[in-house]
Amino acid sequence: MLVAAASTLGAGAGAEGIVSYWSFDDGTATDAYGLNDGILHGRVQFVDGKVGQAVDLDANFTYVEVPHTVSMDDLEDAVTVCAWVYVRDHGARSAAIWKGEMIETGPFYLFRIAPAQPGWMAWGGNTDVAQKEGAFFSEEDLKDRWMHVAQVLDGKTIRAYVDFEPVVAIDAIGGQPIAEEQRLKAPYAIFPNEPIRMGMSQGIAGLIGNKTYLNGMIDEVGLWARGLSQEQVRQAGENLSLFLGVSSEGKLATSWAAMKSAP
Repeated sequence: MLVAAASTLGAGAGAEGIVSYWSFDDGTATDAYGLNDGILHGRVQFVDGKVGQAVDLDANFTYVEVPHTVSMDDLEDAVTVCAWVYVRDHGARSAAIWKGEMIETGPFYLFRIAPAQPGWMAWGGNTDVAQKEGAFFSEEDLKDRWMHVAQVLDGKTIRAYVDFEPVVAIDAIGGQPIAEEQRLKAPYAIFPNEPIRMGMSQGIAGLIGNKTYLNGMIDEVGLWARGLSQEQVRQAGENLSLFLGVSSEGKLATSWAAMKSAP
C-alpha cells in the first residue's frame, strides 16, 4: 500500500519495494519513508556524515534500535539493506546493521553487515537449520574511511557489495575464497520479535548477554523488500534521496501526510 501510494506522488524508481529509509539528517532516527522510527540508546551523537548528518556511535553502549512492525513482514520473499559506514575501531565482532536473535553462527539472524575483525567483514543470513547457512566473510580495507555496504537476498541467493562491487566471499578457516554461490532460499524467517539493530551485536559465542558496540558512524540506511541489482545498489549509494524520490530535506512530509489522511 505504501509503495503504490508513494509512486502516485512522484517517488523515484528506487521506491519500488521500499520499506524504510533512515537519513539521520534531522538529528533523529526517524524513518523518512516508512513507519519504522528508530530508538536511540546511549549517547548517540549526530555529526557531519557522508550525506548530511550521520549517527556517531562511540562503542559505549550506543546504538540504534528499530522495533519490528508489520511493514517488515514484506521482507519474507526478498531483502536488500544498504548503508554508508565509517569504522574507527573494529572492536570484537561489532555489527553495523543486522536483524535477528544472535549474531553467532547458526539459524539466528536474517541479515548481518558486520566488521568482524581488522580487515574482515562478516555477511550473510541463516534462517532455518534445514537450509544451507548463508554466512560468509570478505577481506576489506574498512578502517577510517566511508564505505558503502549492501546485502541482497533475492529469494534464492545472498550477495554482498562494498563500494558498489561484489565482494569475494571467503570462509572463516584459512580465509580461502568460496567458489560456490551463496544460497539462502525464500521464504525468509523475519524474526518478528527481534528489532533491526545498528551499531550493536548480541549473542557472541551463543550468549545473548554478550554484546559488542560499533565505534564509528552510520549514514543513509535503506531497506527494501526486493533484491536490488548491482546498478541499483550503486544508484542508491550515490544518491539515495534521488533514487527514492525524497525531497532535498530528506523527507516526504507533504506526501506522507497526504497518504495518512487519504480515505
